[in-house]
Amino acid sequence: KLVVLPHEAATVRWIFNRYLELGSVGLLVQELDRMGIWTKCRPGANGKMGGGARFGVGALAYLLKNRIYVGEVAYRGEVHRGEHDAIVEPALFEAVQARFTASTVGRRLRLRASPALLVGRIHDDRGNRMSPSHANKLGVRYRYYVSQAVLQQRKDQAGSVTRVPAVT
Repeated sequence: KLVVLPHEAATVRWIFNRYLELGSVGLLVQELDRMGIWTKCRPGANGKMGGGARFGVGALAYLLKNRIYVGEVAYRGEVHRGEHDAIVEPALFEAVQARFTASTVGRRLRLRASPALLVGRIHDDRGNRMSPSHANKLGVRYRYYVSQAVLQQRKDQAGSVTRVPAVT
């Protein structure tokens, strides 16, 4: 049975509320970094400690979509009532899910309209997604793809090739 720790539950509730205020997982990651809120440290199966790192966009999105915080457990595609107490009110959880859905639709529309043909399909050699970017020099636009690790100031996690020229 999962046990709710009050100080961690307060942080989770704050994260859910703050996401609704900001409307962006990326902005929320930056705020969590500024506040020094990192992932929870936990022992692994091999005895080593895991976690204790900055939140990434993917980890934070996973947290915000996880039904365990409303007292439910997903198992084999079905959602069941858990034995643990809910941390987040169902109305708040549903508002966050609605916000996610709205931003997902908008993102898909923007990506389809993008002149960058490889958006979402190209990654560096460490698995980081590469995003389209450009520079203007003497009236000429130069397009290229940049590793997300570089864009998020995580250069130590970037692959050996951080920029790739795009076809013009």
